[in-house]
Amino acid sequence: MGPNPYAAPSAYGGPYGYGSGANHVSLRGDVLIVPKHGELPSVCMKCGAQENIVRRDMKLSWTPTWARLSVILCTMAGLIAVLVTTKRARLAMPLCAPCNARWSSALAAVIGAVVVLFAGLMSFGAFDSPAVGGVVFFVSLATFVATGVGFARPRMLQVNKIDDHVVELKGVHPVACRVLTGGG
Repeated sequence: MGPNPYAAPSAYGGPYGYGSGANHVSLRGDVLIVPKHGELPSVCMKCGAQENIVRRDMKLSWTPTWARLSVILCTMAGLIAVLVTTKRARLAMPLCAPCNARWSSALAAVIGAVVVLFAGLMSFGAFDSPAVGGVVFFVSLATFVATGVGFARPRMLQVNKIDDHVVELKGVHPVACRVLTGGG
């Protein structure tokens, strides 16, 4: 039995896509749109390889920018906004063994950078001079940003958005996009 010709069109549909219904994958610009509960074919999302694929169980989350910024502007209301608006998803991300290892090293670097940032924040009280604590904090902040942007981001996929049905991902290799969307 084929698809229902009377069904409402999908908001994420397109002329090309892997699967149908709950397993439909599509591409909008450089954003790959995958189903929240679907199964992705065995192609590495980072390099496009189709051999030696492992599935990395990913817990993804996304919070609107306005909610994240509201934490800075009004702490308690911002925390509530983050808790209410955060969307979560789980995906079995197909990656080749080398890309999976790079992903793990990027995750370890981000955790290390968070520890360095926390230590830098604590440095304000550790030194007699607030200026020394400030310098240590800003060096730790620069380390955190550089690690995230320069090291982790190229090795991991970025969540563009999550809603009730789909996850939007950036950083997916063009070959993987073509395979996943049925474009070649």
